[in-house]
Amino acid sequence: MSKKFSLIRRSSSEKLAIAIISIIYLVGIVGLSIPLHEDFVLLTPLNLLLSTGLVLYFHTHWQKKQIAGMLLVFMAGWTAEYVGVNTGLLFGNYTYGPVLGPQIGHTPLMIGVNWLLLSYAVASLLVWLKLSTNCLLNTLLGALVLTGIDILIEPVAMDLDFWQWEGDTVPLQNYIGWFVVALPIMFCQFFFGMAQKNKVALALLLLQVLFFTVLQLTLGTP
Repeated sequence: MSKKFSLIRRSSSEKLAIAIISIIYLVGIVGLSIPLHEDFVLLTPLNLLLSTGLVLYFHTHWQKKQIAGMLLVFMAGWTAEYVGVNTGLLFGNYTYGPVLGPQIGHTPLMIGVNWLLLSYAVASLLVWLKLSTNCLLNTLLGALVLTGIDILIEPVAMDLDFWQWEGDTVPLQNYIGWFVVALPIMFCQFFFGMAQKNKVALALLLLQVLFFTVLQLTLGTP
């Protein structure tokens, strides 16, 4: 009985978390489309932190290796962006705006959180789909999905001044770089056992796709 009650309570909590994230993203779509205020977009880091907190709250069976893996993913994502923005070698020539918050070496700390959040959500999606149990195949599929998400994100991110590309054009190098960086990051998700069914993570991924799709249309991005 107690186990059944615990499952019911967890299900209710998941629904509440999904509702909260849905409201946040709906408000974000409306606020950025109108826009409500020129500084509204500066709430993006708060959104990322809250979303990450809610997603990881429903991560089950925590282990030390998973915590280590998450820290490694954060550092790998941030370091790749640090190298990229300061050298142009990985993704091409780009610069970050103020939207993603505090920066070290011209690189926002939140970009590491973003890599962690997106890769975790994609890993959760692949676990739900049950396409494969092979770590390497899931790594490849995950990297492809992450690259597809970046293709969706890029035009809107430029409009909102998350970052800007030299010549206002996203180079092919960026997508190749994203795929290359996504490979070890997705490998970590599966190798360290972080990939698991997480309804909140799946909902967040769907909401992000909806968010950037709608903003592409409302902001008039070609």
